[in-house]
Amino acid sequence: MTIENKDYQPKDLIMDLMRVVAPDSLNIKVLIGIGTLFGFNANQMRVAVTRLCQSQQLTCHERGSYELGDLGQASRLFSRDWQLGEDRLRSWDGFWYMVAIPPALERSRHRRALQALHHTGFRQGLRSLFVRPANLWLSTEPLRDRLHRLGLDESCQVWKAGDISPNLGHEWQGLWNAEGWEAGHHSARQQLELSLANLRRLSLEDQLRETLFLGRESIRLLVTDPLLPQAIAQGVERQLHTAVIQAYEEPARKLWLNKLQN
Repeated sequence: MTIENKDYQPKDLIMDLMRVVAPDSLNIKVLIGIGTLFGFNANQMRVAVTRLCQSQQLTCHERGSYELGDLGQASRLFSRDWQLGEDRLRSWDGFWYMVAIPPALERSRHRRALQALHHTGFRQGLRSLFVRPANLWLSTEPLRDRLHRLGLDESCQVWKAGDISPNLGHEWQGLWNAEGWEAGHHSARQQLELSLANLRRLSLEDQLRETLFLGRESIRLLVTDPLLPQAIAQGVERQLHTAVIQAYEEPARKLWLNKLQN
């Protein structure tokens, strides 16, 4: 099985590679060389590096050498949370986390706020109000800090509330497609299991591409999973998926480190 992703961009590849080697740096020549495996030319890779530096995702470590910048580091730390598995959760007491976005917030800041909320499992409950069950291990203050690091504007208000009408609470529980998340985890787990069984039959180049694409998709699912309480979603497939990607990541990481360091 060889995997392709037509939406994959040079910036995606660069950030994936930087997360593999972090906290170490990578030379532009190495990045360009890896880019050829994915059909990207030297100019595309250089332009992507420049734009990632401008957005603080990368920083220039020394001439021609780059490492994760402030925003890239924050994104990496957030993306590693999936390794904690179900330890990220606690039992749900019926309370909700709420975030209010000022209606007049500037468009780009509003867009960043929405991205931060989506990545943390929030959905729009009312006009300018976004909600999620308060079943995360994070208390309100650490959650607020995390949201700000992910791009939530400082003008947005974050709090926890429990005095919600039963009808509204029931309506909010339907904001997430719980069955869709379970199906997504099931499909991703099956692909990982098939890849593990057949990986050694592939060429080195195909192994690199397949482990990167499958690994990043699995981690994307696990990182962006809304982590709903059992009253809304069972989460069984997420747990099974987590166990398989943990087994998959070790050989995949070794494969990539060998490629990047040799």
